[in-house]
Amino acid sequence: MSVTPHAGVGEPFWSVMIPTYKRTTYLEAALRSVLAQDEGPERMQIEVVDNCSPTPDVQAMVQRVGAGRITFFQQKSNLGMLANWQTCISRARGRWVHILHDDDVVYDGFYARLGEGLRQSPEAVAGLVRYAYMKSDGTPVQKSHLEAPASGLLRDYLPLIAARNRIQMAAIVVRRDVYGTAGPFREDLVYTLDWEMWVRVALAGPIWYEPEVLAGYRTHDGNETSRMTETGADTIDMRRAVEVISGQLPAGIRRSCRRAGLAYVAESALEKAAVTAYRRRYAASRRQLWQAAKARWTALLSGKALKTIARNIVRV
Repeated sequence: MSVTPHAGVGEPFWSVMIPTYKRTTYLEAALRSVLAQDEGPERMQIEVVDNCSPTPDVQAMVQRVGAGRITFFQQKSNLGMLANWQTCISRARGRWVHILHDDDVVYDGFYARLGEGLRQSPEAVAGLVRYAYMKSDGTPVQKSHLEAPASGLLRDYLPLIAARNRIQMAAIVVRRDVYGTAGPFREDLVYTLDWEMWVRVALAGPIWYEPEVLAGYRTHDGNETSRMTETGADTIDMRRAVEVISGQLPAGIRRSCRRAGLAYVAESALEKAAVTAYRRRYAASRRQLWQAAKARWTALLSGKALKTIARNIVRV
């Protein structure tokens, strides 16, 4: 991955990079959540990277909300989500890169708390906070897993992140040089390309963790995750990621992490099968059940699986 060498006096501490395409519904909330914690242009680069939206609405919003503080960069053509993320990293000038999706937010204290921890731990390759899952209106409904009870370095995190994706992009910052040495996001993964990247980051060194909920991940029907759930493509991608990830791991944990990863895939597919069946989207539910079985056939013997299968048959 091409990472611009910006070391020296002019290097900001943070690069907050916000990829977007045709979305103004949630973008303003994302921008305002960052601006509320703005540490000034010398310490914080804030930039929206637009994937060639066909109307001027996005740029107009950035100019209105940012009032000159937020840089706007637009691709000359639509390069796809992956290439737009890569652009975020290559355009970042700061020591620490935060890719904040245009429908997510950061809560008060995100940059201050992480900055304090990262400054005292030069060996850290990334910083991670606990985050909240939000409804489409921004209401928090669930907290992410608590990785540690107190702030500090996660030194044995690799087997955990290799077994299941525990990170949403809003919650993590990565040292720019680590992105450079880790290489680009994989083009053969779609739903799980971030998970596989977090494994490579964890292979590079320890991650600083803040247990306070300082970021929000928004779930809504308009995001890519929801679309892939309908076809089962998300679970197919997860199974592929398990194989890719296990191939990168030290021999001592490879088999156990692969086994745990496939169990995670089956568990995730069953949950999506149950939810889609409840919403009477039976075709999507059956696709997820099939993918759960391909990951781990014994998953279909669970109570949740049998109940979901029955709902698909009776359709009530």
